[in-house]
Amino acid sequence: MGRGIGTDIVRRPQQPAAPSLPQLPSRPVAPPIARSRQPKQEPRSRPARTRLSVQAKTRRVSKRWWLEIGQYPLIAAVALGAAYSGVFGQFLIAFYIAFAVVTRRTSQLSFGAAVFLLVTIPLFQGLNQPIIDQNVATYVFELLAFGTAQAVWEQRKIDKTAN
Repeated sequence: MGRGIGTDIVRRPQQPAAPSLPQLPSRPVAPPIARSRQPKQEPRSRPARTRLSVQAKTRRVSKRWWLEIGQYPLIAAVALGAAYSGVFGQFLIAFYIAFAVVTRRTSQLSFGAAVFLLVTIPLFQGLNQPIIDQNVATYVFELLAFGTAQAVWEQRKIDKTAN
């Protein structure tokens, strides 16, 4: 045979495979630690209803039914009055600010009310009610300013207690 590409490659004899290591015993595994057996707790159930508690609830509802029904028209009347009358709305905002200061409400309530009113502004613009729109925008500004003041006050109280 002539010299060619295949003849240049020298084949090495194959070496025998390395002897396999003897199988070492696996590391012993400790038996699982038994948890202390605690009696299963039954799910909490409501206290048994007594005849007295049911009667007390019905009496309470029967005495204040007019408050539950009357609150919605009252809220609607106050909201409409505040929307159409800027002076009444300003008194309402001043009352809310005094109420929030006295009862120490968080700023979240003020910001929540402002965001709710802010969402209603495009609604009033769509209904072509520019007076209501302007009044609500004013109330939003006042609530946001008061909410910011509340947040600053809350932060100062947190900083004082941290030091």
